[in-house]
Amino acid sequence: MSSVSTASTSKTLVWYKRHPVVFASGILSVATLIDGLAMLGQVALTARLLSKEEFGLLGMALGWTFVAAAFLDFRVWEVMTIMIPKWQAKKKLRRASALVAGCFLLELLGGLITSGILITSAWLAAAYYAKTPDAVLLFLILAVQPLLMSADEPARTVLKLAGQFRTLAIWRGLSGLGQLALVSAAVLSIGSPEAVAGAIVVSWIARLVVLALLLRGALCRLKLKPIASGIRRLILPTLLSQRSLLTTTMFSSIAGRLNNRLDVVILGFLSSPEVVAPYDLARRLTSQAGLILGPIEQVVFPRISKMIATEDAQRDQFLKKLTMGLAAFLIPGIFLAILACPYIIPPVFGNNFNSAVLPAQILLLAYLPTPLLWMRPLLAARMENRFLLIIGYASVSVQLMVGLALIPSHGYVASALSVVAAQAFWWCALVFRTKIQNATPR
Repeated sequence: MSSVSTASTSKTLVWYKRHPVVFASGILSVATLIDGLAMLGQVALTARLLSKEEFGLLGMALGWTFVAAAFLDFRVWEVMTIMIPKWQAKKKLRRASALVAGCFLLELLGGLITSGILITSAWLAAAYYAKTPDAVLLFLILAVQPLLMSADEPARTVLKLAGQFRTLAIWRGLSGLGQLALVSAAVLSIGSPEAVAGAIVVSWIARLVVLALLLRGALCRLKLKPIASGIRRLILPTLLSQRSLLTTTMFSSIAGRLNNRLDVVILGFLSSPEVVAPYDLARRLTSQAGLILGPIEQVVFPRISKMIATEDAQRDQFLKKLTMGLAAFLIPGIFLAILACPYIIPPVFGNNFNSAVLPAQILLLAYLPTPLLWMRPLLAARMENRFLLIIGYASVSVQLMVGLALIPSHGYVASALSVVAAQAFWWCALVFRTKIQNATPR
């Protein structure tokens, strides 16, 4: 029996080695699932142990911080993913090293400015947005998060480009469990939104320390030396040579982040923390689906970028198989999640959140087109960033118009519908641009 089991395991390992995209996506998805379950644990604890008003305030403050962080997010990971493989193929390692250094500096500068603005405006946010001046400490604690998050994306991008998906997966899973432990201790011992916010900030500090230790090995593997002597004078010329790409990706990032949390902010301005609470719960729960899908795009993007750079003839066949595989896995899963909402949300999060069921079901509909998630990386690798920028802001406009028109009369249901409408516009535009019937051969 053991010999059969060993042979089966050996065949499985060989299969995964022959399918590196499946292997990388699989281990990252498992890690993200662990992270997502840890996040659900945090949400369940905070929803049950904080009052409905406190839970709503925490969601409003997190949404406020997230939207503010969007405006100086340069989305450097996308530029790095596109350009570094091209420069490595051409043996331009000094330029690639300068790009890494410049991207870190840009993100840190953006995070520093954003955190400074959030700190100085915390009392305004508490008084006029949350309508609770006593919440100023909550906004002050979360104000440092954009600075902490600034180094996260470029560091993780280096690890992905180095192929260290297993290391990244372990880090991701342990980070989620660590944050769950800290948030649990805070909410059980102190039981306030400020304590939860403090635990989130401390967990970010810890995860960045570990990520910094992992970054050194990844840079060595890529043969990049961003802090070497002589690289500093190349940083500014390298960034200037990519200013068009950096500009379009930065503005595209703003649109993407606004799409992610603008609905919560609009609902907060037009209602109260008690109204925001069930919708914020629905938003956080359904966003876990996006987190699980994220690793797939993170693995696919570098693969597509390399295929574009090397003019790989297998690209179209790869995209076709990817679409079919994702559709077979995701679409049934989304419908099962929609059916399961009434049987999960009230028992886990309490009867106070019965009203989160309907918006959660509506929000899940936005994920139905995700088997086509390769479209945006393909357009980005083809340097179609200007088009992505235009449709990004157009989708934000759709979300804003639907939200402002319907939220006053239909509340959080209208917020969910605004998200679905914006996503429907986004995917229709992508399909039109890539002409999917020609991009994936029959």
